Amino acid sequence: MMIGGDITEIVGPLSSGRSSLLVAGLRDVTRAGSVAALVDVDHAFDPASAAAAGVDLRRLLWVRCGGRRRAALRAADLLARCPGFALVALDLGESPPRLPLTAAFRLRLAARRTGAALVVLASRRIAGAAAGLVLETSREAVRWGGPGAAPTRLARVETRARVVRRRGSVALPSDVAPPGGFGLGPASPPSRRVTFGPGGNGETETETEARHGLAGACRRLGHGGHSGPHVDRRRMSARACLWAPWFAAAAARQTETETEARHGLAGAC
Repeated sequence: MMIGGDITEIVGPLSSGRSSLLVAGLRDVTRAGSVAALVDVDHAFDPASAAAAGVDLRRLLWVRCGGRRRAALRAADLLARCPGFALVALDLGESPPRLPLTAAFRLRLAARRTGAALVVLASRRIAGAAAGLVLETSREAVRWGGPGAAPTRLARVETRARVVRRRGSVALPSDVAPPGGFGLGPASPPSRRVTFGPGGNGETETETEARHGLAGACRRLGHGGHSGPHVDRRRMSARACLWAPWFAAAAARQTETETEARHGLAGAC
């Protein structure tokens, strides 16, 4: 679910499982002995439920913002710049503010410098092309149980998480998509890592074209970029972050589709 040094967006309506995905990530991070931070805009986080799910609250910094969404964005930016946090989560609730593309790339650059995984929860996408992984959650079914012919007790809620956008390898929490739904279902399968993209290299065809276009633009500008299949992806990613303030202004005028964002990146470079 998380990509270190990048932005992960989890979007979906209420009761769709997005908070369960976040709690699963917080549990895995704190169990591993790392420190996590949660910026909570609308006080939606329940520490008691999180502790029951396995989150080590001693390793979790909980920042409550009292509905101030702009303050929450600033807090997430500061936490992403602080070394020591393996995971920084930002829960924007049902009314996420508009996030300019320049601010989104600034958050991504801050996470990349510290290596933290930045997770954004909201009802809709706000990070655009700056997000390395976008998961869309939806509620599939509600199961009822209890004695008698007419069950009256909630047994479990089954949800589905769909990958809308991905870049690189994705570390999935140990209970993503269990057979019985989140939280109340059967035992979870072990943690696993899934690599997306052609040839198992974690890169989609769109990202390959964007990388080659960025390499050619850097070479024309005298920055030593090289196009072709042997481009150093780390160097190209670093250059992409350095050029973010310039190409973000052009890309902001485009729609949030991946193709138009890619063309705005290459054209601005």
